[in-house]
Amino acid sequence: GKHPVDPYPNEKPLFVITAQNLSQYDGHLSEGQKALFKLYPQTFRMPVYPSHRDFRFSDTVCKATLENASVAKLVDDGEGVV
Repeated sequence: GKHPVDPYPNEKPLFVITAQNLSQYDGHLSEGQKALFKLYPQTFRMPVYPSHRDFRFSDTVCKATLENASVAKLVDDGEGVV
């Protein structure tokens, strides 16, 4: 299949958590994340980006949904669709 396109290719992180500034974000990190900072203090970094929470179905799915909505009929007392 095709790889999804990055919708935010030019976006920069808000900040980067490192072993050096870990204490600032301690309450927001899991124990596993903290362990990675301790295990790899010189190389492990965690860039933090804004959350967009956007979602969209592909044009193909939207087109098929519209077609199904306009031609589908319930059968078997509403237990099936044709």
